[in-house]
Amino acid sequence: MVEALHGFAVWIQTRRGLAEAQERNFAQALEAYLNRLGLTATGGPLRMEIACLNEGIADSHIIDLLSWLVREPIVLNVRFHPLRGGRTVVGAGQGWLHAQAGDPAVDAALLLYELRRLNASACIRVLGGYCWTSPANDQIGTALNG
Repeated sequence: MVEALHGFAVWIQTRRGLAEAQERNFAQALEAYLNRLGLTATGGPLRMEIACLNEGIADSHIIDLLSWLVREPIVLNVRFHPLRGGRTVVGAGQGWLHAQAGDPAVDAALLLYELRRLNASACIRVLGGYCWTSPANDQIGTALNG
């Protein structure tokens, strides 16, 4: 039996040469945004593990956070990784879902999501990521584009 997913890890790459005030403002804005989504984070503002206290993690949590992050002027790249039993399923070099700020494909997929033309799961597939699997499924990260 496969353990259920408990959340996801996020690695955020920011632009170089940021002032301390910019980094602090970003960290505070990120914390406030996560609170609005009902998510909790452990770790620092550039590498954190995210969980939802009230319900399970949904694809919409990932896409909503991704959408917010790539629109922040200091963010360059974002990688999301599923967590199982408190451990990342894949390493930082193997992005489960990777997005680069300013990428027209990312912007287009997120716009279609915001216009409700794509649901969160479809948006993840369009971005080249993998879908969450149910705990009953023995496979995690089954590629949907292959």
